[in-house]
Amino acid sequence: MRRIACLTVIALMFVVPSTTAAVAAAPDEKAAPTEPTAPEVAPAATNGDGFTAMDPADSENREELPAFPFLYAAYGIIWLGLFLYLISLGRRQRCVDAQIAELRAIVQEKVGKA
Repeated sequence: MRRIACLTVIALMFVVPSTTAAVAAAPDEKAAPTEPTAPEVAPAATNGDGFTAMDPADSENREELPAFPFLYAAYGIIWLGLFLYLISLGRRQRCVDAQIAELRAIVQEKVGKA
Protein backbone atom coordinates (compact mmCIF):
# COMPACT_ATOMS: atom_id res chain seq x y z
CA MET A 1 0.00 0.00 0.00
CA ARG A 2 2.87 2.30 0.85
CA ARG A 3 4.50 1.56 -2.50
CA ILE A 4 1.32 2.54 -4.37
CA ALA A 5 1.13 5.83 -2.46
CA CYS A 6 4.75 6.62 -3.29
CA LEU A 7 4.28 5.83 -6.96
CA THR A 8 1.15 8.01 -7.05
CA VAL A 9 3.04 10.95 -5.55
CA ILE A 10 5.88 10.50 -8.04
CA ALA A 11 3.45 10.29 -10.95
CA LEU A 12 1.66 13.44 -9.79
CA MET A 13 4.97 15.29 -9.63
CA PHE A 14 5.39 14.74 -13.36
CA VAL A 15 1.78 15.44 -14.28
CA VAL A 16 1.16 18.60 -12.24
CA PRO A 17 3.23 21.52 -13.60
CA SER A 18 5.50 23.18 -11.08
CA THR A 19 4.68 26.82 -10.27
CA THR A 20 7.80 27.40 -8.20
CA ALA A 21 9.93 27.96 -11.31
CA ALA A 22 7.77 30.90 -12.41
CA VAL A 23 7.94 32.47 -8.95
CA ALA A 24 11.70 32.03 -8.72
CA ALA A 25 12.27 33.58 -12.16
CA ALA A 26 10.93 37.03 -11.24
CA PRO A 27 11.26 37.65 -7.49
CA ASP A 28 11.65 41.47 -7.75
CA GLU A 29 8.66 42.15 -9.96
CA LYS A 30 5.32 42.90 -8.36
CA ALA A 31 2.59 40.47 -9.20
CA ALA A 32 0.36 42.08 -11.78
CA PRO A 33 -3.17 40.76 -12.16
CA THR A 34 -3.26 38.50 -15.15
CA GLU A 35 -6.06 36.65 -16.82
CA PRO A 36 -6.04 32.91 -16.35
CA THR A 37 -4.83 31.07 -19.40
CA ALA A 38 -5.74 27.65 -20.62
CA PRO A 39 -3.24 24.97 -19.68
CA GLU A 40 -0.78 24.17 -22.39
CA VAL A 41 -1.10 20.72 -23.87
CA ALA A 42 2.13 19.01 -24.71
CA PRO A 43 2.45 17.67 -28.25
CA ALA A 44 2.00 13.95 -28.70
CA ALA A 45 5.20 12.20 -27.77
CA THR A 46 6.21 8.71 -28.74
CA ASN A 47 8.43 6.67 -26.47
CA GLY A 48 10.48 3.66 -27.47
CA ASP A 49 7.56 1.26 -26.99
CA GLY A 50 5.53 2.79 -29.79
CA PHE A 51 3.01 4.32 -27.40
CA THR A 52 1.74 7.72 -28.43
CA ALA A 53 0.33 9.93 -25.70
CA MET A 54 -3.20 11.03 -26.43
CA ASP A 55 -4.37 14.62 -26.31
CA PRO A 56 -7.12 14.77 -23.64
CA ALA A 57 -9.01 17.37 -25.66
CA ASP A 58 -9.14 15.09 -28.70
CA SER A 59 -12.42 13.30 -28.03
CA GLU A 60 -12.79 12.12 -31.62
CA ASN A 61 -10.21 9.36 -31.20
CA ARG A 62 -11.09 8.52 -27.61
CA GLU A 63 -12.19 4.97 -26.89
CA GLU A 64 -14.52 4.58 -23.95
CA LEU A 65 -16.02 1.49 -22.45
CA PRO A 66 -19.62 1.93 -21.43
CA ALA A 67 -19.65 1.64 -17.65
CA PHE A 68 -23.33 0.96 -17.05
CA PRO A 69 -23.45 -2.57 -18.53
CA PHE A 70 -20.53 -3.59 -16.32
CA LEU A 71 -22.14 -1.94 -13.31
CA TYR A 72 -25.46 -3.67 -13.93
CA ALA A 73 -23.70 -6.99 -14.48
CA ALA A 74 -21.76 -6.62 -11.23
CA TYR A 75 -24.86 -5.77 -9.23
CA GLY A 76 -26.76 -8.59 -10.92
CA ILE A 77 -24.09 -11.11 -9.99
CA ILE A 78 -24.01 -9.87 -6.41
CA TRP A 79 -27.82 -10.03 -6.03
CA LEU A 80 -27.95 -13.47 -7.67
CA GLY A 81 -25.26 -14.74 -5.30
CA LEU A 82 -27.10 -13.31 -2.30
CA PHE A 83 -30.38 -14.86 -3.46
CA LEU A 84 -28.79 -18.28 -3.96
CA TYR A 85 -27.10 -18.04 -0.56
CA LEU A 86 -30.42 -17.25 1.13
CA ILE A 87 -32.07 -20.22 -0.62
CA SER A 88 -29.21 -22.43 0.58
CA LEU A 89 -29.64 -21.16 4.15
CA GLY A 90 -33.38 -21.89 4.00
CA ARG A 91 -32.79 -25.46 2.84
CA ARG A 92 -30.21 -26.08 5.54
CA GLN A 93 -32.54 -24.65 8.17
CA ARG A 94 -35.32 -27.03 7.08
CA CYS A 95 -32.93 -29.99 7.39
CA VAL A 96 -31.88 -28.87 10.88
CA ASP A 97 -35.53 -28.41 11.90
CA ALA A 98 -36.35 -31.92 10.65
CA GLN A 99 -33.42 -33.39 12.60
CA ILE A 100 -34.48 -31.54 15.76
CA ALA A 101 -38.04 -32.84 15.38
CA GLU A 102 -36.71 -36.37 14.93
CA LEU A 103 -34.51 -36.07 18.03
CA ARG A 104 -37.44 -34.73 20.06
CA ALA A 105 -39.52 -37.73 19.02
CA ILE A 106 -36.73 -40.09 20.06
CA VAL A 107 -36.33 -38.32 23.41
CA GLN A 108 -40.10 -38.39 24.03
CA GLU A 109 -40.19 -42.07 23.18
CA LYS A 110 -37.34 -42.88 25.63
CA VAL A 111 -38.78 -40.65 28.36
CA GLY A 112 -42.21 -42.23 27.88
CA LYS A 113 -40.75 -45.77 28.37
CA ALA A 114 -38.86 -44.87 31.52
